[in-house]
Amino acid sequence: METQDNNKARNRDTKNLSELLEFDFNDVKENSQTGALQADSGSDHSPAEGEGANGAGSSDSYLESFFEEDDMGLAASSDAGSGAGMSAVFESVKIEEEKKEEPERTKTAPAKSAQKTAAKRPVFRFTRTKGKTVVSNAYDHDVPEQGRTIKIVSGILVWAKDILLALLIAWLVITFIAQNCTVEGLSMQPTLMNSDRVLVNKFIYRISEPQRGDIVVFRWLNPDTDSEEFLIKRIVGLPGDTIELLNGNVYVNEAVYDESAYLDVKTIKTGDMDGEVVVPEGAYFVMGDNRGNSKDSRYKVVGMVQRSQIVGKAAFRIWPLKDFKFIT
Repeated sequence: METQDNNKARNRDTKNLSELLEFDFNDVKENSQTGALQADSGSDHSPAEGEGANGAGSSDSYLESFFEEDDMGLAASSDAGSGAGMSAVFESVKIEEEKKEEPERTKTAPAKSAQKTAAKRPVFRFTRTKGKTVVSNAYDHDVPEQGRTIKIVSGILVWAKDILLALLIAWLVITFIAQNCTVEGLSMQPTLMNSDRVLVNKFIYRISEPQRGDIVVFRWLNPDTDSEEFLIKRIVGLPGDTIELLNGNVYVNEAVYDESAYLDVKTIKTGDMDGEVVVPEGAYFVMGDNRGNSKDSRYKVVGMVQRSQIVGKAAFRIWPLKDFKFIT
């Protein structure tokens, strides 16, 4: 009785397996005495030693031999006669299908990546209005009107800040440090020529006093035009000095003042100067290096230069470039 029940169970399992694998097991006949399965073709399968008389081992052995290599080319599982063996078979099929699909996913991945990269790149639009071509970023059209206004205002404020900062720095430099001036006229030849450009050091006289021999730029009120002009001359007399012109020489405190380093002509007595003069406190006696053609302290129209009139010391000749040098 027990043997018949086992045979019925095996027939049911065999039927289910044949339906699952689309294989007809109805042609397989069971030998109840040996437990071996015989195909209609007449091939024999003897039971292996140690297998039970109920034929369960022989059935499993046949299934294992069947799954050693099926129609799909898959190797048999060690548990081919059990549910775990069937799961392994279908798992192998699934893995093979995934391997086949993998190249397709690999091919599509770069395309998606390229689409993302392209989406990040700026897109420019070219529009023509009244004969002019205008280039704009296409994404700007997607920005709300309020956002574009804020962006424009922020850009204007940044530019305004930079311009104001540059103007402030320029004002500080021109007011307290240095200033560019152009020489007009021939009064400082041969040291400085007409149209030479010089850089005036405006800071030095904030920490020190003008010295004899310095070439200075100072403000002068032109009585003919009643306007302020800038003159450039050389300091010869300091506050308290006695200046006198005799025999083509300049006497400072009754001694000949040596100007051979920058002057090769005689100093003629001209203008309104008569005899010796004393330089007042807080003032300076100045003359141009071209002593025969210079309107300077020898003339009353210019007179003594007050300390408050002096703008700074001419430090460099910066133009023309071939004559760039320190001014002495």
